[in-house]
Amino acid sequence: MKRDLEKIAAADFMLQQFNVGRWCIEIHEQQRPCLYADDIFWNMMGMPKDLAPEEAFSFWEQQIPEYEKKRTSDYLSRLLTGISCKVEYLWRHPVKGLLCIRCSGMQDTSCTECTRIYGMHQDITEIVHVEHYEKSGIKEVLYEDNRQPGANRQSGGLAVVNFNAQGSWVPEFISDGFASLCGMTPEEMRELYKHDAMADVHPEDRLRLAKELQEFAQTQNECGEFIYRLVRADGSYFWVRNYISSVKRDDGLYSNFCSIRDITAEVQEKRALRQQFRRMFNSYYSCVGKNELLVARCNATKNLLLDADNDRHRDLVTLVGDVYDDFIDFISQFIVDEGERKEFVQAAKAGALQQAFERGERELKHVYFVSSPLEQCGRYGQFKISLLQDPDSKDVMCVLFLTDVTEKTIKKRIIDKMLALGTDRVVDLDLIHERYKLLYAENNHKKLIGREFDFNEHIDKVAQEHVLPADREIWLKLRDKDYILEQLQRKGRYSFSYRVRKRADSDVIKVKKLTLAPVDLRLGRICVVRMDVTDSVAEEVRSKQAIEQALAAAEQANRAKSEFLSNMSHDIRTPMNAVLGMTEIALDNMDSRAEVESCLKKISISGKHLLDLINNVLDMSRIEAGRMSVNRELVSLSQLAEDIVATMQMQAEAKKQSLTVHTEQLACAAVYSDSLRLRQVLLNILGNAVKYTPKGGAIDFTIKESPSAKGPGYVHVAFVVQDNGIGMTDEYVHHIFESFSREDSLRVQKTEGSGLGMAITKYIVDAMGGKISIKSEPNVGTEFTVLLDVERAEQEQAEAQETDAAQPQHALRVLLAEDNALNREIAVALLSKQDVTVETAENGQLCVEKFSAAPNGYYDAVLMDVRMPVMNGYEATKAIRALARADAALPIIAMTADAFAEDVERCLAAGMNAHLSKPMDIHKLMALLERLC
Repeated sequence: MKRDLEKIAAADFMLQQFNVGRWCIEIHEQQRPCLYADDIFWNMMGMPKDLAPEEAFSFWEQQIPEYEKKRTSDYLSRLLTGISCKVEYLWRHPVKGLLCIRCSGMQDTSCTECTRIYGMHQDITEIVHVEHYEKSGIKEVLYEDNRQPGANRQSGGLAVVNFNAQGSWVPEFISDGFASLCGMTPEEMRELYKHDAMADVHPEDRLRLAKELQEFAQTQNECGEFIYRLVRADGSYFWVRNYISSVKRDDGLYSNFCSIRDITAEVQEKRALRQQFRRMFNSYYSCVGKNELLVARCNATKNLLLDADNDRHRDLVTLVGDVYDDFIDFISQFIVDEGERKEFVQAAKAGALQQAFERGERELKHVYFVSSPLEQCGRYGQFKISLLQDPDSKDVMCVLFLTDVTEKTIKKRIIDKMLALGTDRVVDLDLIHERYKLLYAENNHKKLIGREFDFNEHIDKVAQEHVLPADREIWLKLRDKDYILEQLQRKGRYSFSYRVRKRADSDVIKVKKLTLAPVDLRLGRICVVRMDVTDSVAEEVRSKQAIEQALAAAEQANRAKSEFLSNMSHDIRTPMNAVLGMTEIALDNMDSRAEVESCLKKISISGKHLLDLINNVLDMSRIEAGRMSVNRELVSLSQLAEDIVATMQMQAEAKKQSLTVHTEQLACAAVYSDSLRLRQVLLNILGNAVKYTPKGGAIDFTIKESPSAKGPGYVHVAFVVQDNGIGMTDEYVHHIFESFSREDSLRVQKTEGSGLGMAITKYIVDAMGGKISIKSEPNVGTEFTVLLDVERAEQEQAEAQETDAAQPQHALRVLLAEDNALNREIAVALLSKQDVTVETAENGQLCVEKFSAAPNGYYDAVLMDVRMPVMNGYEATKAIRALARADAALPIIAMTADAFAEDVERCLAAGMNAHLSKPMDIHKLMALLERLC
């Protein structure tokens, strides 16, 4: 195997060294041949590499000179018969001019999908030039006709002539083929042309040819092509094409190698083509029908408008000029749709027409809706462009018609609409003679279109072989002429649906709808249309089921919301009753400090519970609206555990419960997650554990890490909350994550809750790509497990977070921006108790002014409300950050009632360092100030 690969590599190297290109031609039935090749071939031939395979073959074929096409055609024919052979032919390179190509090939007999031939190309132009001339002069001519058996040696010949100092062309060599071409022996030819190679050139061509040859000699071109007539031995003249290649000799003079081909047939063919072209070009213009709105002729190669007239017999050339592309821009403005207008302009301009002709396209058609200012309404117009080539100039000519096809288009669209509705059969029924003719059918029945059949026989056959037994009675009514006529006369049309099987043993059932409409009842002629309505009937059934399911779901949701409102009414009124009742008791016992202090503590607890209820309801509304998002930020797992336990410890101690935290194998100091949402999840779960665990119970909170399946950049974290509380039934465990759900049990009826906490928790865990599971047993306890794969944080980032959190306390001065007087009073009072000096501003503008007026480093932090008059908190933050002061980067903490994750993101994006939601928690605020200041 290795040896074979080495041989292949060596062969490829040799082909590259000798500049040999490889090609392959595939021929499929009823398709144009396709040409594939390697880069060496494309570069050698100067062909664009981006051509499609069929376009590449056409390009190669078009560049073969007419006099060489028979040679290449015969060569391909031999290859297709299985003969491996070679040929040398001339080919017009787009830049270099004529090349001499040596081609060898063979047929791939192993290919079964198509006819495939392949081979190699080599440019031997230089080789031929060198071989034609040696130091001692001409020895022999190597470039000869293909001498395969059966080849036509009478089509051309070779000669070598020199241009002497006297200005005459003197032959040095004449091939047998050239002599045979003229009907002479080589000796006769040499004698005739001994002194002048112009002998026996047709008198009408001699002067022109002499002038062309003299210009060729004087300009010292390497090659040239000349067409003229020569005389044969019998006195008749024939047309030849003489391709001359000039090679400089050592003596400074030139030898001219002539390849002469008989092109009489080609000239005659061109003459016939020229006549045909003129006849066709003129006939297009004269065959203008009554629906023609415009007709024009142009030369696309020269971008020239020759003539153009519209249906009002107005000469448009005088209106728009003779530039064809300008004419296209002019008539395109009548196309109503902008997209169609651009499509037409791109396809109809001169350059595009030339490219279309090169691709082999001879007619272009486009139908657009057109309208002119003189019309009340528009119409459908067909732009048809016929392409021809002038046989003399090779210019691409075109004739453009704009035809009114409104009626034709409308009829087609009506039929298309009818078919789009599922029509699969249209029948012309002769009820009197009980015969029918098929006008339209799908698929395998198309071959029956136009044929007549016995109607009753058809009805009986379909009833027995296809119609379901339950529907045969209504189907067989078609045999009853009186019934059919009665239905048509009474209703105007008659329709019914029935079910069929394609075969008697088939399980596939289709629903068909048959509609009979009268065409002329005097003749008994009826149009019968059959439609497949299987999908629409199935959709109706599905829609009905979906409506029933949606109705049931809506009723269930309404019941759940009614129960929720009932529960919420109870849950909100309970803490509100406590707030109002304790306030009344405190006012009645102002002289008793202990009584007032007890009342205030209970008011605080009830207020916090009421806040939790409100937050849950708002979170759920945002979840249902699809507006809750998850952020990516640095989170310390150990710090998170401490914060959560510190938050829940007071509630646990109030019920004399033990709350223990275990952080096992926390090798990853910090991770990337959403701190706010993760804290919300764990507080919901721990809050439920405290709430539903009796006094004296035990709650364990465990965080442990393990390798993540997502790779080394992630860590798998398990949060486990276990209690020995009242537990849950298996039935309720399956519904715990549903909105507004609460277990209907006497054990929980006195426990406050909205029935939303677990639904919110489940949504957040899912949004973070995690999983949550529950194990619970009534009167034994419950275990919640949250599993998350979170991104590891770099060690430096984790250490930086710990360093920030460990900065010492010191006396602080803060600037408070708050527009609400009561909120300002509360904040000042609470912060003053913590030995924090507070200065205030009523809006963002005053805040910026006070900060700007203060000395550098005067304030340690800014506490910023968001919604304020004059200038809001976002604008004030940006203004402070933009100040040219050393302390413009001081901590700015948002203190706002806008408490959602999106609000936090917006604060951070504005330049704030942190976010605290109202009501203000003084302990959280002080911890934040200690960390940031």
